[in-house]
Parts: sequence; structure tokens; C-alpha cells
Amino acid sequence: KVETSLDNYKRKYAVLRHQQGLLYQEHLKEKKDWQEEMNRCTNELNKLQGQHEENMIHIQEFNRLIETLATDDVEVRRRLSEM
Repeated sequence: KVETSLDNYKRKYAVLRHQQGLLYQEHLKEKKDWQEEMNRCTNELNKLQGQHEENMIHIQEFNRLIETLATDDVEVRRRLSEM
């Protein structure tokens, strides 16, 4: 009777160890997937930040050109009025 109980507990323990191993494998896979997603998001964020900086530079250049054109227009009017 004791041996039967012992064998029964050994089987249950083996099943539990196997289940724990499966859970741990699943955990490692999920962790790896999460890390890959995190790296992908970080790379995308860096790329978008670079594009944002480039866009801000272009906006500054366009604003400067607009100011120059506006100033030139006034300057042209002043010159024409002097003639």
C-alpha cells in the first residue's frame, strides 16, 4: 500500500515537473517575443525621431524662405515707390 502511494506521488510529481517545464518554455518564448517587439518599437521610435528632426529643419528652412520672400516683396515695393 505504501509503495502504491509512493508510485502514485512519483507519477504526479513527474507530471507537475513536466507541466512546469512546459510553462517555463512558454515563458521564455513570450519573453523573447516581447524583447523582439521592444527592440522593433525602439528602432521605429528612433527612426521617427530622426524624421521628426529632419522635418523640423525643413520647416525652419521654409519659414526662413517665406520671411525672405515677404521681406523681398516689401523691399521691391519700396524700390518701386522710390522710382
